[in-house]
Amino acid sequence: MKKRTRREKGFTLVEILVALTILGLALAAISITFQSQSKSFSIQEQVSSMQIGGALALSRIAQEVRMAGYGVPAGTSPITGISDGAGGGPDSFTIVANLQASTFLSSDAAANANSVPVEDVTQFSNVSAGTELTILDPLRNLIETNSFASYDAGTSRITLQNNLSAQVPEGSYIGVSPENITYSIDSSDPNHPFLSRNGDVMAADIEDLQVAYGEDDNLDGLVDAWRNVPNNPGNILAVRISIVARSRYPEQGASYSLNGVENGRNFGPDGYRRRVYTTTVKLRNLLL
Repeated sequence: MKKRTRREKGFTLVEILVALTILGLALAAISITFQSQSKSFSIQEQVSSMQIGGALALSRIAQEVRMAGYGVPAGTSPITGISDGAGGGPDSFTIVANLQASTFLSSDAAANANSVPVEDVTQFSNVSAGTELTILDPLRNLIETNSFASYDAGTSRITLQNNLSAQVPEGSYIGVSPENITYSIDSSDPNHPFLSRNGDVMAADIEDLQVAYGEDDNLDGLVDAWRNVPNNPGNILAVRISIVARSRYPEQGASYSLNGVENGRNFGPDGYRRRVYTTTVKLRNLLL
């Protein structure tokens, strides 16, 4: 039988222990790198979500506020329910507007008629029977409210559920009656506040809403002063809206702060990342 030489022996215990130690250090370094990259990815994902959510929320609220006063009778303020948050808390306000179907009469409609000729009847393709309609004369004076029955694309006429109580002149407005839309911050879950639109979620993780109102004090068509609470809501020409979006979860070990906007409170220091989005909206339906 052939004897095994010294060169044919395997690894010694010391060599195995050294190899295992090196392998363990390498695995630990890989694990630390993976955890760091995973944390960085999670943070960037939250920041991206915060930025997109904040920008979209501001865009949508601005689009709707721009319509404030549309389809509203003359003498009715397009913005109501103004509340300046106590102690620097979030503001809230309500716009009055028709954000649905509307058009104008293409010719006169006689009293007692139950249908009216309009310029664009297709606007009412998604309106349900029984929906309340508002009819205004060309100077925005209220003629009457009625109810939608149906529309005829061939004749471009809207049929009403009730006969007209008076003659409606050409160029008069007819549309779905305006609604009240209230914007506020819902902090019932302090870990995940949201921008509320009539109680529904408009945008998640929005921590603050601050509003300033540009008033025309001398009625020359120009903004004379910006106020957190307007002296006369009927003189509002523009609205400056600011929202504070924040990351969905705080970062452990991080410390961030943010100065308040308008007369809102300061935030932090804490682990949340925040960003302010601001836009100024001119009310374009004051005379329409």
